[in-house]
Amino acid sequence: MAATTSNAKVYWTEKETAQVMTRARELIGARDGLSPTEIMRRAQGILPETRWKTIASASVKRFMGSVLGKEAAQARQMELRREASSAAVTVVGPEQPADEYPPITAPQPADEYPPITAPQPAYDSLTAAITTLKHAITECAITAIVQAVEEASMLIEAGDVAVRVPRKKRQVLVAGMLAVQAQEVQREFGDCFELRFWTKDDSPSVLKSLARTSGVSLCMTDFFPHTLEAILKNESPNYRRVTGGVSSIKQALTELRNGR
Repeated sequence: MAATTSNAKVYWTEKETAQVMTRARELIGARDGLSPTEIMRRAQGILPETRWKTIASASVKRFMGSVLGKEAAQARQMELRREASSAAVTVVGPEQPADEYPPITAPQPADEYPPITAPQPAYDSLTAAITTLKHAITECAITAIVQAVEEASMLIEAGDVAVRVPRKKRQVLVAGMLAVQAQEVQREFGDCFELRFWTKDDSPSVLKSLARTSGVSLCMTDFFPHTLEAILKNESPNYRRVTGGVSSIKQALTELRNGR
């Protein structure tokens, strides 16, 4: 199919333009891999040969750009409609006809996009609101602290507050007891005393250190090496000999608890 060789310039009517555009869209939709020039040649074949235009003219190139752009816009519009339908998104406002969309151009490189910044008035308003909120929170916290201190001071002055000072536990050394027995005594008297235990598995140096730092030393004489008793006598500020077993130690601790 060859274009007309007449030197007269051809101007299509609206009807002819619509016919050629429709045919061009059909050829594009067929996806036969035709070039724009070939699509134009075949599309205007729907008209009489005397109504063909010169393919190389600028007007034909603009026409093809319009056809291709509108075709791409229609395809994009259909894709957006499908996405909106699948996501159940309701589009508010009148829908723009596909023919009014501009031709789709190549995407702009990412580094050429202008940076997205918040509008300055909105940013200033948000900053001012945050600052005001910070000040309000600080003032509320300070007010609450001052009120709590004032109320506590008033109660103390009125004698309504009992100030409890934790009392340090009395340190008591029990020497000569087995490890199993020590656990039993610890469970029963651990809340009253800071108990330390020395067994036969410990060294004399440990016994000397414990006796020196304990307020009271209880020695189970029936189970304690007599050769080490001198350490307790010399190092302990309050040395007491206890005869018998665990029950005797418990009795001695009970007496200490009662202030004896």
